[in-house]
Amino acid sequence: MPICSFFTEDDRYSVPTLVFVNVKDKADARAFAKQTLKASRHHIRVEARKADVLMFTLRRADVEPSFFSAE
Repeated sequence: MPICSFFTEDDRYSVPTLVFVNVKDKADARAFAKQTLKASRHHIRVEARKADVLMFTLRRADVEPSFFSAE
């Protein structure tokens, strides 16, 4: 299983949180990123990397399109 690094941008902190996760494939990585975004309203962006190569970036608006429109 490949190990991916996930950088989570949180509006409370100036430095992203880094976690390493074993994933089966890109779909598994995307599911983990989506779960991370939904875990806290403060999580605004997750960047997934494998071997220091960017796989994708997922933003809260990608997961919850109505999140910002309610304001």
